[in-house]
Amino acid sequence: MGEDAIIVSIVFGSIVSIVALGVFHNMWKTKARMAEQRAARENQHLALLQRLEERIEVLERIVTDEKFELRRRFREM
Repeated sequence: MGEDAIIVSIVFGSIVSIVALGVFHNMWKTKARMAEQRAARENQHLALLQRLEERIEVLERIVTDEKFELRRRFREM
């Protein structure tokens, strides 16, 4: 019976090792996928921020333009 117990232990240990490797591999893939998704969201946010900054710059130019001020004064009359 001693040899049978050793064989069972080896087989069981091998199965546990294979399952553990599979679990860790899936965890690693999930972590990598989440990092990619986070990077994509960050890129989207950066692009949106850049567009908003550009729009603010345009609005600032419009508001500080002397012609804009003159038009506003004519409207107020």
